[in-house]
Amino acid sequence: MTQRDYVLRMIEQMAIMVAELRRRIVGGGAVDIENGARALATHAGIDLDLARTLPVETLIDILSPGGMIDVTRVWFLGELLYLEGLAEERSGDVERGLDMLARARRLYGALDGGVSVGVVPEVKERLRELNAILESDRGLPPPPSAA
Repeated sequence: MTQRDYVLRMIEQMAIMVAELRRRIVGGGAVDIENGARALATHAGIDLDLARTLPVETLIDILSPGGMIDVTRVWFLGELLYLEGLAEERSGDVERGLDMLARARRLYGALDGGVSVGVVPEVKERLRELNAILESDRGLPPPPSAA
């Protein structure tokens, strides 16, 4: 029980940091997404450069020790790529932004929809948002349902 409480507190702390970075990106202020995302990824033990380049399926395999998806880390990585995608789009690199958003959508698609702790967004809510963004910009079909 103590370890579960610790994990939940860590998730809440990561979610607060991600929410603050998202607020700054969406608010239109100057955001150093590279350093912000890198610091958050390092905090979670994730190599951001690998996350940006490896196929999403490989990332999911890496984040699935023993065949069980590490929901927290997959969610967190999905959020980081989502934030990076938003920032890239807003800075004018729409193609890179859409690529990061599509990667985030695939990560969220691998989750069950059962992530909700404090300020952590529901997976299905984030998938709806990503689908709306990607479909409006590229006309991509929605991903297969994770449920």
